[in-house]
Amino acid sequence: MTDNKQSKSRESLSSTTVTVALIMVVLSQLVWMGYQGYEQLQRRSSLMELRAGQESAIGEAQKLRSALDKLAADTKVLSDQGDPNARMVVVELEKRGITINPK
Repeated sequence: MTDNKQSKSRESLSSTTVTVALIMVVLSQLVWMGYQGYEQLQRRSSLMELRAGQESAIGEAQKLRSALDKLAADTKVLSDQGDPNARMVVVELEKRGITINPK
Protein backbone atom coordinates (compact mmCIF):
# COMPACT_ATOMS: atom_id res chain seq x y z
CA MET A 1 0.00 0.00 0.00
CA THR A 2 2.82 2.36 0.64
CA ASP A 3 3.93 1.88 -2.93
CA ASN A 4 0.43 2.80 -4.05
CA LYS A 5 0.41 5.93 -1.89
CA GLN A 6 3.88 6.92 -3.11
CA SER A 7 2.85 6.36 -6.71
CA LYS A 8 -0.26 8.52 -6.27
CA SER A 9 1.80 11.13 -4.45
CA ARG A 10 4.34 11.22 -7.28
CA GLU A 11 1.57 11.49 -9.88
CA SER A 12 -0.06 14.28 -7.92
CA LEU A 13 3.28 16.07 -7.54
CA SER A 14 4.08 15.55 -11.21
CA SER A 15 0.64 16.80 -12.23
CA THR A 16 1.01 19.85 -9.99
CA THR A 17 4.47 20.59 -11.39
CA VAL A 18 3.21 20.37 -14.96
CA THR A 19 0.25 22.60 -14.14
CA VAL A 20 2.45 25.23 -12.49
CA ALA A 21 4.89 25.13 -15.40
CA LEU A 22 2.05 25.49 -17.90
CA ILE A 23 0.56 28.40 -15.97
CA MET A 24 3.95 30.11 -15.90
CA VAL A 25 4.39 29.66 -19.66
CA VAL A 26 0.92 31.01 -20.40
CA LEU A 27 1.40 33.93 -18.03
CA SER A 28 4.78 34.81 -19.51
CA GLN A 29 3.27 34.72 -23.02
CA LEU A 30 0.47 37.05 -21.93
CA VAL A 31 2.92 39.47 -20.35
CA TRP A 32 5.11 39.40 -23.47
CA MET A 33 2.14 40.03 -25.77
CA GLY A 34 1.00 42.88 -23.55
CA TYR A 35 4.45 44.43 -23.67
CA GLN A 36 4.62 44.08 -27.45
CA GLY A 37 1.19 45.65 -27.81
CA TYR A 38 2.24 48.58 -25.65
CA GLU A 39 5.42 49.06 -27.70
CA GLN A 40 3.46 48.98 -30.95
CA LEU A 41 1.08 51.63 -29.66
CA GLN A 42 4.01 53.83 -28.65
CA ARG A 43 5.61 53.46 -32.08
CA ARG A 44 2.32 54.19 -33.81
CA SER A 45 1.93 57.34 -31.75
CA SER A 46 5.45 58.47 -32.64
CA LEU A 47 4.88 57.82 -36.34
CA MET A 48 1.62 59.76 -36.28
CA GLU A 49 3.41 62.73 -34.69
CA LEU A 50 6.14 62.58 -37.35
CA ARG A 51 3.56 62.44 -40.12
CA ALA A 52 1.67 65.40 -38.68
CA GLY A 53 4.93 67.36 -38.60
CA GLN A 54 5.53 66.67 -42.28
CA GLU A 55 2.06 67.65 -43.50
CA SER A 56 2.96 71.32 -44.00
CA ALA A 57 6.16 70.45 -45.85
CA ILE A 58 4.28 68.07 -48.11
CA GLY A 59 1.67 70.73 -48.83
CA GLU A 60 4.35 73.25 -49.74
CA ALA A 61 6.09 70.72 -51.98
CA GLN A 62 2.83 70.02 -53.79
CA LYS A 63 2.27 73.74 -54.35
CA LEU A 64 5.80 74.11 -55.72
CA ARG A 65 5.30 71.06 -57.96
CA SER A 66 2.09 72.54 -59.34
CA ALA A 67 3.81 75.86 -60.03
CA LEU A 68 6.71 74.13 -61.81
CA ASP A 69 4.32 72.00 -63.86
CA LYS A 70 2.44 75.14 -64.91
CA LEU A 71 5.71 76.87 -65.84
CA ALA A 72 6.86 73.86 -67.87
CA ALA A 73 3.49 73.63 -69.63
CA ASP A 74 3.61 77.32 -70.51
CA THR A 75 7.18 76.89 -71.78
CA LYS A 76 6.04 73.98 -73.95
CA VAL A 77 3.22 76.11 -75.38
CA LEU A 78 5.69 78.89 -76.21
CA SER A 79 8.00 76.33 -77.80
CA ASP A 80 5.16 74.99 -79.92
CA GLN A 81 4.41 78.57 -81.03
CA GLY A 82 7.98 78.94 -82.29
CA ASP A 83 9.86 80.72 -79.49
CA PRO A 84 13.52 79.65 -79.95
CA ASN A 85 14.49 80.13 -76.29
CA ALA A 86 11.54 78.09 -75.08
CA ARG A 87 12.38 75.42 -77.66
CA MET A 88 15.94 75.26 -76.31
CA VAL A 89 14.64 74.76 -72.76
CA VAL A 90 12.24 72.01 -73.88
CA VAL A 91 14.99 70.23 -75.84
CA GLU A 92 17.35 70.34 -72.83
CA LEU A 93 14.64 68.97 -70.56
CA GLU A 94 13.94 66.16 -73.04
CA LYS A 95 17.68 65.31 -73.08
CA ARG A 96 17.47 64.87 -69.31
CA GLY A 97 14.44 62.61 -69.62
CA ILE A 98 11.89 65.15 -68.44
CA THR A 99 8.66 65.16 -70.37
CA ILE A 100 6.27 68.07 -70.34
CA ASN A 101 2.54 67.55 -70.47
CA PRO A 102 0.91 70.74 -71.67
CA LYS A 103 -2.48 71.22 -70.09
